[in-house]
Amino acid sequence: MKPILRFVPRILLIFFITASYLFFPQKTSAAPALQDEDPVLQCSQGVNLLLDNKGDEALPFLRAGFNNREKGVFSNPNDLISCASALGVLYASMGDFTEALIPLDVALDISRSNNNKFLEASTLDNIAKIYEKLENYEKTLEYYQLELLIQQELGEPKKEEVVLYNIDKTYSALENYGEAIEYYQQVLVMAREEGNESSEATVLYFMAKSYDALDDFESALKYYQQTLPMQRKAGSRDHEGAVTLDMANIYANKEDYQAALEYYEETLIILQELNSSSFTQGYVLYEIGQMYSNLKLYDQALDAYHQAIEFQRKTEETELEGITLQSLASVFYELGQHDNALEYYEIALEVLHQVNYQEREMYVLGNIAKINLARAQYAIALDYYQQALIIARELNAKGAEGRILTNIGEIYEAQGHRDKSLEYYQYALTIEQDEEDRFAESAVLNNMGAVYLRVGRYAEALEHFQRALVIAQRLGNREDEASIQGNIAAIYSHQGRYDLALELFELAFSIHQEIGDLDGQGTVLANIGTIYNAQGKNPEALEILQQSLDIRQSLGDKPGEISTLNSIGNVYRALGRETDALSYYKQALTIAREIGHRSSESILLHNIGMVYLGQFSIEALEYFNDALIIHEETANQEGIAITSMNLGHIYYLVEEYDKALTYYDQSMAIFETLRSTSGSDLARASYIEQHIDIYEFHILLDSQEGDFEKAFSISERGRARSFLDSMSTESIELHDDEKAALYNQEQEAYTVRETARDALTYARTQSPDEAQLINELESQLAQAEQDYQNILDKIQSSYNELAALVPGRSTTLELKDVQSLLNSQTTLASYWVMENKTLVFVIGKNDFHAVEIEITKEELEALIIDFRQFPSVEENHPQSAIDLYNTLISPVKEHLNTQNLIIVPHSILHYLPFSALTDGQSYLLDDYSITYLPSASTLPFVQDNAVSQAGLPLILGNPTTGDYDATASLATERDGLAPLPYAEREAEEIASLYGTQVYVNQAATESLVKENASQTSILHLAAHGVFNPHAPLSSLIALAPDDKNDGWLTVGEVYGLELQNAELVVLSACETQLGDLTEGDELVGLTRAFLFAGTPTVIGSLWTVDDQATAELMELFYKYLQDGKGKAEALRQAQIEVREKYPNPYYWAAFVLNGEGGDSLVLESSTTEPSSAQNKPSIPFCGGNLALIGVILLFGHQTKKKRVL
Repeated sequence: MKPILRFVPRILLIFFITASYLFFPQKTSAAPALQDEDPVLQCSQGVNLLLDNKGDEALPFLRAGFNNREKGVFSNPNDLISCASALGVLYASMGDFTEALIPLDVALDISRSNNNKFLEASTLDNIAKIYEKLENYEKTLEYYQLELLIQQELGEPKKEEVVLYNIDKTYSALENYGEAIEYYQQVLVMAREEGNESSEATVLYFMAKSYDALDDFESALKYYQQTLPMQRKAGSRDHEGAVTLDMANIYANKEDYQAALEYYEETLIILQELNSSSFTQGYVLYEIGQMYSNLKLYDQALDAYHQAIEFQRKTEETELEGITLQSLASVFYELGQHDNALEYYEIALEVLHQVNYQEREMYVLGNIAKINLARAQYAIALDYYQQALIIARELNAKGAEGRILTNIGEIYEAQGHRDKSLEYYQYALTIEQDEEDRFAESAVLNNMGAVYLRVGRYAEALEHFQRALVIAQRLGNREDEASIQGNIAAIYSHQGRYDLALELFELAFSIHQEIGDLDGQGTVLANIGTIYNAQGKNPEALEILQQSLDIRQSLGDKPGEISTLNSIGNVYRALGRETDALSYYKQALTIAREIGHRSSESILLHNIGMVYLGQFSIEALEYFNDALIIHEETANQEGIAITSMNLGHIYYLVEEYDKALTYYDQSMAIFETLRSTSGSDLARASYIEQHIDIYEFHILLDSQEGDFEKAFSISERGRARSFLDSMSTESIELHDDEKAALYNQEQEAYTVRETARDALTYARTQSPDEAQLINELESQLAQAEQDYQNILDKIQSSYNELAALVPGRSTTLELKDVQSLLNSQTTLASYWVMENKTLVFVIGKNDFHAVEIEITKEELEALIIDFRQFPSVEENHPQSAIDLYNTLISPVKEHLNTQNLIIVPHSILHYLPFSALTDGQSYLLDDYSITYLPSASTLPFVQDNAVSQAGLPLILGNPTTGDYDATASLATERDGLAPLPYAEREAEEIASLYGTQVYVNQAATESLVKENASQTSILHLAAHGVFNPHAPLSSLIALAPDDKNDGWLTVGEVYGLELQNAELVVLSACETQLGDLTEGDELVGLTRAFLFAGTPTVIGSLWTVDDQATAELMELFYKYLQDGKGKAEALRQAQIEVREKYPNPYYWAAFVLNGEGGDSLVLESSTTEPSSAQNKPSIPFCGGNLALIGVILLFGHQTKKKRVL
């Protein structure tokens, strides 16, 4: 921090304005009238009047005497010099500087002709000052330099100092410090030749000041250090004080705060000895406070600031007082004493406003806003930032305006108004770019990238990070470069692309090492350790985390030490080394209690409880209860939910089932109002794993008690929760503007509520707490909860399908509701896979049965994997299909007495086409028309969509896909998407059936689908499809790119299609139905997105399908549709017919029908073509905020815990 040089007193120099020495006779009591024509007398009269401060009366006499000087006889030349000088000074005082030069030039000539060095020096000084007023600094310099030669000749050291000061000031005005140094060097040589130590000391001082002005601090210090002992030797304490003060300022600029502090304190001692002005002492005490603050010696800083303010108030130095008050408040802020900080910021604001110091006022407003932002007092923070913004614009302070706009963007981001946040960031970015402030530009790009990252828009996040990275590299800003590399690594980590993430984290670590940034090294190591843990590389994770711990301990970073100890404990728990896990958890717990870190304490208590739970020990109960107390005290809803769930597990272990169900219900009630943890798939999976067990345990207890209807209800809630979890970190597009607006309002209101909860939780964990702040945050949370509830109520009453996308809105159906939606010829079989058994809920129009299948999840998974490997495609009835039939169908076959069968799969069963199950003689396909639903509760959506509308088929096949390396989307790897020649033939055949145009190759664009979806009755996409397990909403159908879209039609984009007129969507592609089945992440696929977009029926495949067999199957399917069969029956007949040619299920069983099976669907032929979206293909660019995004979570990545079944 640079010192405030505007307040530096020049205590070395004695200021005086050179006056003309007048030698007229003593003035008389009454001046003669102007009509006297004796110029000598006129001059005398004018000078006398001037000495009486009667300038207006003096002017005509002086002017007359000077103008008539040739007519009179001035016996003493000094009289004329005095007359001319007085007239010049009078003109100058009137502001008539050009006129003043005329008599002064005469005075100079006379003094020179009479060899009067004294008056010559005085006149040269006055002329120099006139030229200075005229801003003719070259002339000013010329006359001061002439004066200096005379003062040196006269041996006037004090006056010489003054002239040198004026010369220095003039060089400063010319900003010609190099020439000043050259001049001083010449003068220095002369002073040394003459042995004039006083002049030498003075010249050395001014040479130092010139180097200081050039920011050549080393040279400046060199000359200050030469002059300082000379000043001390001469006993010139005032001169000595000036040197020590300037040296202190240089050390402050060099950020050598300890050295600066020593020289400021030395200066203060000199000032006190000299009894110098309170103002000077007030300034130096202010700088002493600044140095203590920079050294983080806050108590000493506070003392110095308070002393400074006392002196400043004595001398009414209000402006400096305001600045000191601002600094005082900043120290309180650093100490975490925010109430004190706000008090002094408000006082500083009032003082600065009094003196109209707008620039400082603007910064104080920003500081007040910052505290309120940290307290989640968003409305107050926004008001202060808006006030600061007005001042910035009045001052045309573009840099400040940009920073304030960025801060406002941060407020909107914290409130969940992400569009508004991005809008303000863009305003700020434009200003920073116009101002060419690359550092600020990089920071704004970083913030924008962070927004995109939080909503799962990885391509845009990457674009902004990469732009920020380029700037940092060009500026040579290695610290920012390392942070940005870490942010980009975080994107890859979020996507599960761990090798890429590790590569960039290691690069960031090497940069942090290079610049000696230990804190950055510790953070990166923690991230690397987390990734190793996720990859199951636990020994490597332990090694890396231990290095991170060593750094945290060396820095005295207690919160970081707690977090790392906890992470190490998590790894040991994953390894089953429970004793070691407990040791690290308890070390962390001790530190958390020492520093009063309540939130960490509660998490560590919970994790210790988890170790004892894994040991089936009742000791876990004590730790969970202690954790729950803190969670409840701090209003930590997620903590309450997780700990309540585990308390339920404990009571389940000791067979107190009523208590277990009570805790499970409490936990579920909270979890279902929350979204999954935002950020990486790692974090999301960990979060889901922590709560998904509730549903399984609840269902297990319900079935154990014989309450299968309740068990079915809980299973539907579990499916709804899984669907919501799969969408938690990514964005979707909605085509309906009203729905989109309401959905955005819900997301924003949810974020506001959660932010208010977090702020309240944080405030309650502080020691001591701030009662007033807590009361304000409680009120703020109450309002946020009411606002959120109002939006949920509006969604519930308006859009049932939209309610499925938000937490806290139940869209699940009870048993009786499901039965009311079934006809007498339809049975619904809902499967729920648990660790040691599978439950099947068989629901008919008038009956309900629950069947328990005794098979473990591991055994079931092995059967399905064996089936899907197709070791031989020659078998008509594979043994694996028979085994699965005996496992999944035989136990419930007696209840399947209708011709239509709806399957609701769960977990690994999403990979299984039930039509391919066989008893060895016939397939399930032969007995039933089979359809699938994501859950029974989606029945109303499907039936609401099943309204026949007129429209045209839109048929695309074998698109020419883009190049992954040159595209923006990060959804998944797309290299090697081979052509699909049979898909092209398939599309052409189907198009010919309906007499409509087919779109293949480059014509099969994503834009074509988006622009014509609302007009189509059948959407057929014969293309590659890929499911992304790390970012489910980025799973996609690979279409052709153009200049509008990249060709990758993602799940998130499908939600935005208008498919209300589409009776059917067929995804005749590779792997379009596949999903990653983790513990808590149900299959999302494209199915649910298309159903949401308005179609009642989606057909997709469960494995990479033989291209030729698919083409034949699709042609037959559409022919049966043309013959008037319903959609499910048409698919069934087509599969039976293909089976005759290709008996093995591999060829015909991959396609499953999701949604409404339909009656007949007969479409008239049409030759009308949809609007073409064929444009020249273009390759969109890939893109990528500044704070390192860490993934050091105290709950950590939880590996699968031991079951307590």
